[in-house]
Amino acid sequence: MDLRKKASPVQILGESLLRFRLIFLVMFAVLYVIFARDFSSTFAYILGAGESLAQTIASWTDKGVAEADYPFLIAVGALFVVLFVMRLWLGKIRNALSFLFSTLFISALALALNEVEETVAYVFLGFLLLSMILFFVVRVASFKALLPVLLASFFWISISAVVAIPFFVGVSFVVLALADMLAVSLDTGAELKKGTPVSGSLVSSFCKAFLPSVISTVLLGGLNGYFYHSCIPIWMAIVFPVISLALFLLVEFPVMSFAPMSKMRAAHRSMKV
Repeated sequence: MDLRKKASPVQILGESLLRFRLIFLVMFAVLYVIFARDFSSTFAYILGAGESLAQTIASWTDKGVAEADYPFLIAVGALFVVLFVMRLWLGKIRNALSFLFSTLFISALALALNEVEETVAYVFLGFLLLSMILFFVVRVASFKALLPVLLASFFWISISAVVAIPFFVGVSFVVLALADMLAVSLDTGAELKKGTPVSGSLVSSFCKAFLPSVISTVLLGGLNGYFYHSCIPIWMAIVFPVISLALFLLVEFPVMSFAPMSKMRAAHRSMKV
């Protein structure tokens, strides 16, 4: 009688993504060459997002609370609370805190990039070099999330610039990308400290992040479709979450698996009794 615990569908999916990761990354490289060649429009979109956020904050400061766009604020605030609670419930504390950090970090980054308009390309080059150093050299699991998120986000922003979707829609999916990969990296680091093999740690962290990621993407896509229905066709509101989820499954997670993490594993594996 086989007493071994059967693998769940999500675990099988995670293992399959690792098994065929080279194929996914080659396909992504081809799509990158096709859709992400116009760097000028991509950087213009990034600067536009930062300028839009800065103008929104300035309008709240100048006009005061009485003239604030309450429907938008309530919708965004409600979505944030729902996503935070859902990720806390399904993905535990690391997943929820990753979402909180990602929201604050991407918002601050958008505002900061708005101040370096003429050097934004050099700033991103610096981010790329830093992310590569953290990915290949530094033995901290959470730092490994930056490179896959940067690659996928630049591709996503390039698509957003081509179809000219609203800045909030484009940036909101970048927030999810960072939140999901940061949660995966934190859980992977925790598993490695227990002595779990690298592949097992990655699959385990993927299983924990999968359901919160899918639900977050669906909820975010629904809000974007509802709030921006006048400028986003219904098919785009459906396709955008699919693209975001595909980038997480087929690009970010496979790229993360190439990080050298074997030396981060504990020498002895700890087991719960």
